[in-house]
Amino acid sequence: MAFYVSDACISCGLCQRICRKDAIIESTYQFQILAEKCLDCADCLEVCPVDCILSEPGMEALGEALPLGGRKGTNGT
Repeated sequence: MAFYVSDACISCGLCQRICRKDAIIESTYQFQILAEKCLDCADCLEVCPVDCILSEPGMEALGEALPLGGRKGTNGT
């Protein structure tokens, strides 16, 4: 599964600090996930205060992208 950091990123750096494979780097405006290094472990999701780590880029515009872990509602639906 491909993950990416959305524009909601506040550049707090928590995701980068928790990543055990150094798959998250700081770019000019926000952090980015390097797909070739990412283990899809979702540790970054657990620490992100604004839930800006998403899967399947491009789906956000259609309103279908969910935060990693599928937290659409309180019961995951």
